[in-house]
Amino acid sequence: MHATHSRRFHRTDKRTWSLLDDNGTVLGSLVKPKWFSSKRELVVGGGLYEVKSLKRWSSDQAVFFGGFPVLTADMAFDRIRIAYPGKGDQAYIVRRKNLFSKEYHVLDLHGVVQASLRTRMNWSDFEREPELLTAQGEAMDPMLLLFVVHVIAVQYQNTMGVAAGA
Repeated sequence: MHATHSRRFHRTDKRTWSLLDDNGTVLGSLVKPKWFSSKRELVVGGGLYEVKSLKRWSSDQAVFFGGFPVLTADMAFDRIRIAYPGKGDQAYIVRRKNLFSKEYHVLDLHGVVQASLRTRMNWSDFEREPELLTAQGEAMDPMLLLFVVHVIAVQYQNTMGVAAGA
């Protein structure tokens, strides 16, 4: 039996997306410190983490704490593999529902969908807005869900750059 968790993303500030539970309590936030910055800050459980490229000139992303990666994302055209370094059995794959879909699935290593997200364009500020459609099984780590939102945005930006000939 799978439980459905009531969580949602909410824009709490011009450059901040927060993950809220069904009571409206903030479980974590993804903050863009400056409007032109490619780095993000992740605030979860009272801790402050830095989200940035894993290596210079790489699209691969990571969450860092004290200079060490705690979550990594290996970016590819058709999927994103998210892993906890040093914990080989704890990894997820993020995929689009289909080629032109704005819906993404977070799959465990057995191919079971753990969560579904959708992104849509907010034309008033030209920002992509995440929406958590479903979350099944055990409640996913807020850091993981917020990192998924970040890497989806990075993949989208990279895809648009290639399409524009950048």
